[in-house]
Amino acid sequence: MAGKYGEFVLGDDVHSPDAEGAVVVGGNADFRGGFSAANELSAAEVDALPDRAALVVRGDLVNGESVTAVMKGNAVVGGEVRERAIELHSGTFRQNAGLIDFDAEFAKLRTYSSALAQEPATDGANVTLNGASLTRCSNPGPGPGPGPGPGRTGPAVAEIDVIRSSRRGILGPGPSHLPPHPSYLTFRQL
Repeated sequence: MAGKYGEFVLGDDVHSPDAEGAVVVGGNADFRGGFSAANELSAAEVDALPDRAALVVRGDLVNGESVTAVMKGNAVVGGEVRERAIELHSGTFRQNAGLIDFDAEFAKLRTYSSALAQEPATDGANVTLNGASLTRCSNPGPGPGPGPGPGRTGPAVAEIDVIRSSRRGILGPGPSHLPPHPSYLTFRQL
């Protein structure tokens, strides 16, 4: 089921301004900076979601005076919605903390992750793990860009704060959709 969501977060989440797909938060959601979800979902994608819920928050949803909008599909919150009601453009709201079995879903995700870790690296990609740093060099030959060789600037490094990121558990289309927060994921050149 987690694969039907663009973001699937195990614990609390602070998020702004939007997500184009469906979002699940396993803890409390802090959307005080304004938030919208599900604008880019097709009707078939919404219909495939449990209870057609494009926004699921197991705990409380705090939005201050900002708008939290669900563009397509329903919103399900287990706790309280504080300060301002969720704006629903084509769905309904209901309270239900048990719509998704987070423990079971994350057990599956951890199993998938372990299986992927056993797969060999893609030809041409050289990935090394050193503590919390993951180094990837996909083209070590000559020419401009990251990696060793003439004209190259060195390998690209992703530093991951494992303790903080493990409680977030975001799955999605990639780093371009992650918040630029140094405690979650940072990139630097060596």
